[in-house]
Amino acid sequence: MEVTWLGLVLLSLAAFRLTHLVVYDRIMLRFRLLFLEVTEEEGEEYYVPKAGRVNRVIGELITCHWCTSVWASAVLVGGYYYLPTISSFVIILLAVAGVAALIEAVTVRFLLDE
Repeated sequence: MEVTWLGLVLLSLAAFRLTHLVVYDRIMLRFRLLFLEVTEEEGEEYYVPKAGRVNRVIGELITCHWCTSVWASAVLVGGYYYLPTISSFVIILLAVAGVAALIEAVTVRFLLDE
């Protein structure tokens, strides 16, 4: 199976959105807290991986957007090749949400921030 330019763009936007969802979005905080502890220093909250081999590895992974993006991309591309019917819906959904997030960021930065 060959990836078209449109497929590459959709996969890229979907990987961006999935990565942001896992690493930053509040909706996934409960999941992240399974592997992270909250520490406070000088009024700032920091997330530190919990003790234990598995917790530490997953905690390090989900606090690094570069690391998470590689795994998110692998899952999405794997789905694109091996489960195209199911994953196409998810990829398009995440890609549209990714574009919406980018439009929101641009709007806030350039149109609302005076």
